[in-house]
Amino acid sequence: MTEIMDPIFAHFRRYQGPSKPGWTILDFLGSSVRNGFVRPEFTRVHPGIVDTTYPELNEDIVAWVDLLHAVTAAQDSFTMLELGAGYGLWSIRAAKAFRQLSDKKCSLIAVEAEPLHYQWLKTHFQDNGFDPAEHRLINAAIGDREGKALFFVGSPSGDEFNATNWYGQRLKRENEGTGTRSGEFYKGHPVLVLENGWKCIEVPVITLSSVLEGVGIIDFVHVDLQGHEVDVIKSGIELLDQQARHIHIGTHSAGIEEHLRYLFQSHGWRLCADYAGRGRRASPYGDIDFDDGVQSWQNVRFSECRT
Repeated sequence: MTEIMDPIFAHFRRYQGPSKPGWTILDFLGSSVRNGFVRPEFTRVHPGIVDTTYPELNEDIVAWVDLLHAVTAAQDSFTMLELGAGYGLWSIRAAKAFRQLSDKKCSLIAVEAEPLHYQWLKTHFQDNGFDPAEHRLINAAIGDREGKALFFVGSPSGDEFNATNWYGQRLKRENEGTGTRSGEFYKGHPVLVLENGWKCIEVPVITLSSVLEGVGIIDFVHVDLQGHEVDVIKSGIELLDQQARHIHIGTHSAGIEEHLRYLFQSHGWRLCADYAGRGRRASPYGDIDFDDGVQSWQNVRFSECRT
């Protein structure tokens, strides 16, 4: 069994039970993921009875600690927002963790623009015992203004970067060209090819204000927007001040990290963790290799702020 990296893990039971043919169990809470949703090197075969371990030491440990603290601090209910959700990995982890501690209402809001990943999002909820109809799953990109925009879905070759092995899709930036119709379709969407050969589709874009309207207090926000995190957070920071207790953000450049520090600090949030991407960083648990950076912020307006 791997070492418990943080005392918060001791509040949760490790999954021990039967495996599921064709599925991989990726975490100690027993979240089951269909093998086709992850790259082959992450696929594990679990014959017979599974005895899971606590998470290994990697960049995900920060998200785990943030999530489990948010779950344990929740009181009458638990609400989570996942932006750039993919197939809902962190939403389901949060729901399974909360289910261990409480039978109170759990509300999940997951926003994902990539159409195949969105289908997988609904399937992943069902596979793990959560009815998508009881939660709010949104097939759209999140941005700083409502409308439509181009969204990357494939590389020039189409092999190295596609939905089955790539979760780095993002909105096209203004300086990356306009794209021309290729005659291809991707999940019912006409494909546009940029001058550099990358492939895009047009998707709806929504804002944080439209997502947060009528939601109430959100216990945990998980953000992975592949470089658009500053635009989105900046456009909705006043609402986050009022509604969000804890935010975990994957960052994608030093400039983004600096902008986020200034933004949250100027709004009085408390920094819990800050690790720059693309390098080996010291942490309370040991040295960790970070690909994306990580920032973790708590809203001091709520009394349950973690010490």
